[in-house]
Amino acid sequence: MSSYNVLVPRYLILSLAYYHYNVSLIEDSSYDKLCKTLLENWKDIKHPHKKLVKKKNLEAGTGFNIKLRDYPMICLVACSRLIGEYNKDFRKITNWETYTGECYEKNNDKPDTSSDSCI
Repeated sequence: MSSYNVLVPRYLILSLAYYHYNVSLIEDSSYDKLCKTLLENWKDIKHPHKKLVKKKNLEAGTGFNIKLRDYPMICLVACSRLIGEYNKDFRKITNWETYTGECYEKNNDKPDTSSDSCI
């Protein structure tokens, strides 16, 4: 079995996060490299979810065309967990951006980033 098989779920999970949940878990250049590696090793990859990955998308460096309903449950769960971990690490930033309006209201048009009062 090819060691490149693991890249299929990685591609699917990262595409799901980016295109359906607006979360970029890796740099764009790393995603592009992932697409290129998948494309270069396409014939050696044997994975049950390979059918969801289209060569034309890999050539374009995208996973935009994959419909949410087509993702396997295992990818949905893994993506959800990764986004949860990502958000936990950046919780204060994420929440501050989400509740900016409340923070400005409570702090006389100046966000309070020194405490959790608005978070």
